[in-house]
Amino acid sequence: MKPPKLSELSGMAPGGTSSESRFDTVGSGTALSSGSFTEEVYHKVREAKANSSIVLQIVGDQSPVRVLPLPPASGANPQGQSVFVSTLLKQTGVDKRFGRLEAVLYRHSTDSVEGLRMEVQFADHGAGDVRPESDYALRAGDRLVVRESEFGGLSSLVEMALQR
Repeated sequence: MKPPKLSELSGMAPGGTSSESRFDTVGSGTALSSGSFTEEVYHKVREAKANSSIVLQIVGDQSPVRVLPLPPASGANPQGQSVFVSTLLKQTGVDKRFGRLEAVLYRHSTDSVEGLRMEVQFADHGAGDVRPESDYALRAGDRLVVRESEFGGLSSLVEMALQR
């Protein structure tokens, strides 16, 4: 019996005959890390999920990663009171801390190590209120990443002039 040649094995040799790869080093459809997902953050997210909490990550802060509890469940509301992104930003004072914000919510997903990326849209480009269509209700294990927007100053003046 003769062993098969490397080129005869589908997907293993360069230019192999199969259109499908037999190996997927990351996983099909898996999103790569954005750089804000560290080992510390991974452990905090696991802790938050186990303790009915969320993770607030403020890029550039002295203590950038915080685990915050969600309101407890009660007899009238077994899932607990809903907390939305806008409520969290107001109650923590993050909305007042920066002139303009960028925020992304990451929710647990089997397709991504860091979670499903859900953009948070703001009225008036980061200043003001969270737009209703992206004011997500927070769930245990969610991670909200907030940073000061790079768009501000001169670029926002140009944007305002173009909108008129």
